[in-house]
Amino acid sequence: MPNPMGPPAQPMGQPQQPQQPQQAGVQGTGMGMGQVMQYIQSLPEPERTQALEALSKNYGGVSEGLNEQLESAKMLRDGASTDGVQAGNVYVAGNPLSHIADGMQKYQSREDIKRLRGEKDDLNDQYQQGIRGVQNAMLG
Repeated sequence: MPNPMGPPAQPMGQPQQPQQPQQAGVQGTGMGMGQVMQYIQSLPEPERTQALEALSKNYGGVSEGLNEQLESAKMLRDGASTDGVQAGNVYVAGNPLSHIADGMQKYQSREDIKRLRGEKDDLNDQYQQGIRGVQNAMLG
């Protein structure tokens, strides 16, 4: 039965071993980040540069920007459209040009959403290709 007070205390006189933080490694290789970096440093210059670029590219920052643009496009797409106005007992229809402008804006936002999703897919493919290249080099 586990101790509800936590792990047992170290006996007096024995120094406590500091726990090493676990470093994330390259997925699927069973290697830690230190081993990955040692391997990369052992590569000849052109391959070393490519491997470092693949691992250090700021995919998160680029992806964040794409996510913000995607949310903006979705807000435009889902925004309110031009409506008529009830003035007393009389209904005044919305301006036909406003309806056309709303339709064009929604069309453009749908096109932007398609483009941004494609860019996100391309970015993800680049990231996966970079990781696979390092993995293949390490395992092969």
